[in-house]
Amino acid sequence: MRDVEHSIQLVPDYRVHHQAPYRFSIPEATELKRQLDELLRLGFIKPSNSPWGAPVLFARKADETLRLCIDYRGLNRYTVKNSYPMPRSDELFDRLAGNRFFMKIDLRSGYHLIRVAAADQPKIAFRSRFGHYELTVMPFGLTDTPATFQRAMNDIFKDILEQYVLVYLDDILVYSRTLEEHLRHLREVLDCLRRHGFYAKLSKCRFLRVRAVAEFHDQAAAGHMGFHKTLARVSRLYVWPKRKDFVKDYVAECPTCQEVNSANHLPYGLLQPLPIPEGYWQSISMDFIGPLRPPTPRSHDAILVVVDRFTKRARFVPCRYAINAREVADIVFDRVVRDHGLPLSIISDCDPRFTSRLWRRLHEVYGTQLRFSSSYHPQTDGQTEITNRTLKDILRKIVRDDQQWDLHLAHVEMAYNHAFSPATGMSPYYCDLGYHPRVAADFLRPSQMHPDTSCPALDDWVAHMTSIMKTAHEHIVASQTRVAARANRSRMNHSFKVGDDVLIDARH
Repeated sequence: MRDVEHSIQLVPDYRVHHQAPYRFSIPEATELKRQLDELLRLGFIKPSNSPWGAPVLFARKADETLRLCIDYRGLNRYTVKNSYPMPRSDELFDRLAGNRFFMKIDLRSGYHLIRVAAADQPKIAFRSRFGHYELTVMPFGLTDTPATFQRAMNDIFKDILEQYVLVYLDDILVYSRTLEEHLRHLREVLDCLRRHGFYAKLSKCRFLRVRAVAEFHDQAAAGHMGFHKTLARVSRLYVWPKRKDFVKDYVAECPTCQEVNSANHLPYGLLQPLPIPEGYWQSISMDFIGPLRPPTPRSHDAILVVVDRFTKRARFVPCRYAINAREVADIVFDRVVRDHGLPLSIISDCDPRFTSRLWRRLHEVYGTQLRFSSSYHPQTDGQTEITNRTLKDILRKIVRDDQQWDLHLAHVEMAYNHAFSPATGMSPYYCDLGYHPRVAADFLRPSQMHPDTSCPALDDWVAHMTSIMKTAHEHIVASQTRVAARANRSRMNHSFKVGDDVLIDARH
């Protein structure tokens, strides 16, 4: 098939085009001289006296080397266009359905494998600072060279085209359903190329690379190990150029590894604080700590933690971890609703006791909004998570060998609510009640009784409580801003749009 020639047909009113050479830097000129000498040695160019003369320039390849190009725009302007059809990419992809093994072959020297008709060689002459040359083989950049090359490839593979081989210019893809079939198809394609004088470029061919890496990564005995372990195992038996990059890309793109492995990038999304409640006990959060082993003598093995999101005041209720939704509702009414009224919203995790039909119906009747934290993301209910951590720390410090932690829970609750809260700038007790309840330590101080026992005016009391609420609100805003800024240093701001494709974590 090497007897195929590329011809150039010009329009009747063409004009001979010639142009002065482009300017090159000294390193580029050195590279130009080297490539011209190599082309002369291979017989791809020869000295010319043609009136035609296109300028040359360089294009940088992916590997940073320079590709010699010729600016044939002047010649293309007067060339009659060849209408030979090129393959449709969507139809080529349709042919691949149902196949498991694929191999890409890139031809060596590409277009230079086809000669230009002797009468047309003067038309593709080019100029450089090192002389005037014309090509004897088909160059890149001519308007009709893709059509000529595609026609040559289709003629070479006409008996097997689209049976197990696809061709798009100098890219050849062999595809098969089984490995044995694939090896036979590959041998036939290479024999066909060799008979017509075409040869593959080994550095760009993908001979069984995917299969080799899959054997040492995807199989059950391989265990979907990481890049370094997979590369070490592949390298024991196989060698090919840029093997390290190929294995790295393969492991990084493995669907199973992406679904199961822990992410090593910064988590998506910036911290978005929940809206601040407008007043006391309007929004509460709830969670269980447990099961705690062993149970206490009173059969308590869990703690129901209820926190007012505005004042940060907490209620710690000992209970059984196996209690049902009705019992949870009874505790909430006894410890919260009785003293503070019905909250407007309740935040909790997806515990079955909070998602039960009874619990949901209860919220519908009383007009309370129930919000759940997302699965595997307890940070949604950050208030309760922080309180739980503090509660566990206090219990570990005051509970010793007897393990009867439920007897100490009232003291722990009082200590927690007396403690200063950075979020509000005051203790939960003071924020909720407007004063600090007396504790045992108060009896060690001299009496602070005042002689004036008159009842304060109502407006003074209202002003006092309003001041507390305003101060608490300002501190919560500042605290959320501070916490968000600190948390967002280790997160990335990535916006997802409705309809975007996302990878679902295997745990969901």
